[in-house]
Parts: sequence; C-alpha cells; structure tokens
Amino acid sequence: MIICVDLDSTLLRSDKSISQYTISTFENMKQNGNTIIINTARSYQRCVNYAKEINADYIICNGGTDIYQKETNSYIRIYNIFIPKEVVSKVCKEYLMYCKHLSIQTEKYFYTTQDNPTVDFVTKLPEKNSFSYNAYKIVIYKGLKEDIDRISLENGLEYEVYVNGPYGKVGIKGVDKYSGLMNLLKIKDLEKEDVIFFGDDIGDLKCLLNCTYGVAMKNSIPEVLDAIHTVCDSNDNDGVSKYLNRLYEEKKVWKKYLMHF
Repeated sequence: MIICVDLDSTLLRSDKSISQYTISTFENMKQNGNTIIINTARSYQRCVNYAKEINADYIICNGGTDIYQKETNSYIRIYNIFIPKEVVSKVCKEYLMYCKHLSIQTEKYFYTTQDNPTVDFVTKLPEKNSFSYNAYKIVIYKGLKEDIDRISLENGLEYEVYVNGPYGKVGIKGVDKYSGLMNLLKIKDLEKEDVIFFGDDIGDLKCLLNCTYGVAMKNSIPEVLDAIHTVCDSNDNDGVSKYLNRLYEEKKVWKKYLMHF
C-alpha cells in the first residue's frame, strides 16, 4: 500500500503537532512494507521535520512542484518545476495593480510585498517590487479575480482562489498536488492502484477523487465532504492513524479467513 497524506488539518493536529499514536502507527506501517508519502502545499523547509517524524519515503511539496526522496538521514530532490524569474517579474508587477499585496515562494524564502509581515516564515522583499526569482507559487491577497485570471492565463499560469479567506494561489497551469503525485509514481515506477490518499481541503480534492482510495477528514471543508463519501475521524482525533489501523486489522482478518479455503 502507498499511503499519501496531506499535512495541515489532516496529519497535523490543530496545534501543528503529530501525536505519538500517529508516529507509532506510521512506524508499524513502514515495518509492514508500506510506502509513505507526504503531499503538501508547504515548502520543503516547513515540512521536512514532519517527514522525518513519520519516516516518510517521499515528500511532494510546494503544491506538486517539488519532490524529494529519503536517503539515509536526509532527503534529496528528484524533481522540480518552477515559474521562471522572467515570468515572475512580469506578472507580479501586473498583479499588484489588482491586489492589496502578494508573496512569492522561492526555493529558500517566502517573500512578500507587505511592509510588516505578520507570519514568522514570511520575509519582506529585499528590494521593493523586485521579483527576479524563480518561484514555485505566487500568493495573492485580496485580488480582483477577473484581472488576476486574465494575467495568469496570458502567461501560462492559473489562479486558484482559496475557499476560506481572501487569499489565492498562482501556479504553473496543470501543476498541483495530483500532478506531483503522478510524476512521483512515474519516476519511481509505483502503482497508482496502490495509493490511499488522505486530505481535507480543495487542493486535495483532485487526489481524493482520482486515487484508488480517497479518504476525507471529518473536519474537511464542505466542498470536500460533499464529494467524498469515505470519511475518517478528525485530525485532532488521529483520524488518519485510526483509519489505517482499522484497515490493517480488517486485512489481517480477511487474510486469516481466506487461509481456511
């Protein structure tokens, strides 16, 4: 089995921790020959410690644009794709005419045009309105959708408005968590039929719908719960681990039953 799991509001509790119960569960999953993948919109820097906690085999991060493989005690990149800095520079200057502010996720930093960033992992642009960086994504705050859409499409990008809140994400057209997963499966010659995916948000929906087994969290947004009928307990109640343990017990019972025939 290939266990592919989102982080925020899925594997992580509301306080951004992973419970000891979940760590033990994933340790057991690994010992039984299962492959573990983290698939997140977070940057590599903001998810690698979680990957180490559950001993994940692979990390898909930055919304499908960046993929890493575990080697001994570290992770090495095996795939990445980004918006070229020439395009980033061009579109960001245009976006700023139709939004309050924006941020760009580069390989090392999450830069913003805000004068006083309120989030600890976000850094103010070193030079005002200078966007000469390759970027995995561009985050728009309070953007005029029609104009942001138009600029994005003209430059081979696409704009996705987050369901909750005033933010939206610009990325390379056709690149998302699902395309990242498909790229990893192809690179490592893994079977899509073996994948069970856990998620909670609109960015997880394509994986939930197209993987062989898609499991939504009880705390998922309504759009996900309306589309996905297999639901596990909430992130704060270790829903992923409880579901995996139950599934594994059912498999053991079924295997024992078959041995009698």
